[in-house]
Amino acid sequence: MRRSALALAICASALACRRAHDVPAPIGGARDAHGCIAAAGYSWCDARHACLRPWESYCTAAAPHAARFTCEAGATIDATFYPDDDTFVDLVFGDGRRVSLPHAMSGSGARYANADESLVFWNKGNTAFVEEHGKTTIDGCVTPR
Repeated sequence: MRRSALALAICASALACRRAHDVPAPIGGARDAHGCIAAAGYSWCDARHACLRPWESYCTAAAPHAARFTCEAGATIDATFYPDDDTFVDLVFGDGRRVSLPHAMSGSGARYANADESLVFWNKGNTAFVEEHGKTTIDGCVTPR
């Protein structure tokens, strides 16, 4: 017991005595002039004055409009629209996935899709649904008006 306490004291003392420049910076932890960690995918967005991941959040100065869709099977989608700059929608799914999708061609309603159309968010009025790889995966979504 006494040896363990002594070993712990020596170890703690040695760690406390290490100077900060003796410890290497973590790989990928470098920050740019704005504090963004590029290795983690963050870049500076002047419009929002924040570090963003472009595939998760759209960099725009347009005022956001947030809507929470409650869907079948207990699913939820938090959608952030930018009505003055209707180029992208930012989505947060109930399972934690985050994505920013560009506006895509649609015959009716609003349609947002990634480049290969493997993820598509459809919105018309206060309803929405999601298609992944050509199949509807989240359906019956409604948000209060």
